[in-house]
Amino acid sequence: MEQLIERLKAATGPDREIDLAIKIATDPAGDIADATKHRRGLDGAEGYSWDIVRGSVILEKYTSDGRCPFNAGYQLPAYTASIDSALTLVPDGLAWTLGQNVHHRYWLASVNNLDDEGSPQSIGYSGLKGDPTPALALCIAALKARQSFTQ
Repeated sequence: MEQLIERLKAATGPDREIDLAIKIATDPAGDIADATKHRRGLDGAEGYSWDIVRGSVILEKYTSDGRCPFNAGYQLPAYTASIDSALTLVPDGLAWTLGQNVHHRYWLASVNNLDDEGSPQSIGYSGLKGDPTPALALCIAALKARQSFTQ
């Protein structure tokens, strides 16, 4: 998870490859993770292959005689582009904040556990340098919060 967080910190905008990595990390037993175990590139060669096409992970199986008896498409959430998608990464029951430093033009996010008095205790923070988009900031904070539960 730490390498994924570092990729997010280095990102300058939406990135479908990072979206894919997030989906696999947060749903390792899901259909998209299973699809990506096969060869990448929809080249019509015999066997299973996959790729990202228009926001979806497409999986195809070709036979030796060139037929395609199986194909499937799985919508890939746009975590790095969409605040709504990024919010699905926030663990249930936690609060979140998102703000912008308008002078320096960057975004900060925090995922918080509320203590007994209702005060937020940050368990996932996007960092002091800020991030170029609100979705990236939320992704970083949410994945850090998820990481705190697995340590």
